[in-house]
Amino acid sequence: MVLAWCALLWASPEARSQQPKPVAQKTGAAQPSKRLTLSFTGGAGIPISKAGIREFWNGSATGSVSILASVSREVAFGVGVDAGMLVFDQTKFIGTYPSVPVQERNTAFLHVYIAWRYTPFWKNRWAPFLGATVGAARFTAAEYKQMVNGVKVTYYEIPGMTRLSFGGILGTDLILSSRVALTVEGRMTYVHNDPEAGLWLALNGGIRFFL
Repeated sequence: MVLAWCALLWASPEARSQQPKPVAQKTGAAQPSKRLTLSFTGGAGIPISKAGIREFWNGSATGSVSILASVSREVAFGVGVDAGMLVFDQTKFIGTYPSVPVQERNTAFLHVYIAWRYTPFWKNRWAPFLGATVGAARFTAAEYKQMVNGVKVTYYEIPGMTRLSFGGILGTDLILSSRVALTVEGRMTYVHNDPEAGLWLALNGGIRFFL
């Protein structure tokens, strides 16, 4: 009799609707589930290795735009563009060539690349990541030459050639929601076989959108 009464209650829709429902567990961070990310960052960049470009130029503003597609929670691939300005330093030039008229030539750093990104702690609100890039980079051309007593003298010469590049990225995201994160990163780019350039370092901050 007891078993029959229990079976009747179980079969009743009203009885089943009164059963407590399981409560979903919260993770503590609004983790994004989107497959594409679009990032905009800006900051400052400087050349740090070879003396050729550092002799008369100082680093200045830099920026980056990239779009990545996730192949898993941890790994993403994509493409991006970096750009930065180098400002001509008249004081340095006058100190080296005090009797030569100054010809100011600013130059720019341009970098187009394919990127790989690894985010091992994607579950956390603070999500550190590292990445690597391969692409093409150049410093735009700038030169100053003149004839002195029948002899051509070169005061500076940036050839402006596009060269193979390799880079590394280290940074962290602060996940704000399933669609937006703040990001801070450091980028190191090596311009291969450039006699005047070498390494380019950029420190950026910005925003990442989950599409």
